[in-house]
Amino acid sequence: MAASPLHGQCFCGNIQVDVEVTYETTGFSPRACDCSFCQAHGAAYVSDPRGKLQIRCGSYGVTSFQQGGDTDSQASFYFCSHCGVLTHVLHHLHDAVDSTVTKSIGAINYRIIPNFAQVFASPVAVSPRTLTTAEKIERWQANWFPAVDVLLSSESHGST
Repeated sequence: MAASPLHGQCFCGNIQVDVEVTYETTGFSPRACDCSFCQAHGAAYVSDPRGKLQIRCGSYGVTSFQQGGDTDSQASFYFCSHCGVLTHVLHHLHDAVDSTVTKSIGAINYRIIPNFAQVFASPVAVSPRTLTTAEKIERWQANWFPAVDVLLSSESHGST
């Protein structure tokens, strides 16, 4: 049985996400990365390689932090530029010939979903620090939302 579509947002509503997953969320444990960056933000991630993710960014904009080596091996973590909430992480796949981004895959911080503790099972610890760069990218491609749709907007924000 597929779960209902989910909606989440940062604290101020500047970044909003719409998620469709193909699993029942109450049986899914978000992945709590053990790296110091994710631990400092209290982040745990949900994704679905058969699901859909749309991200809408309002006029306050987003701030990103790249973690990893060169551009092809980086994960980009995104925060609301207004309220500072870590909302999602993306990995950008590049064309081998001209290095343009061909698509982005990603996951969301489950804490941006209202009532996240009731919607999902308890987080489970994962340790990507033990993986090589190639293993991380392979894992992201196997587990994250494919072809994330990111919309930039200057429309109004949610309530604070």
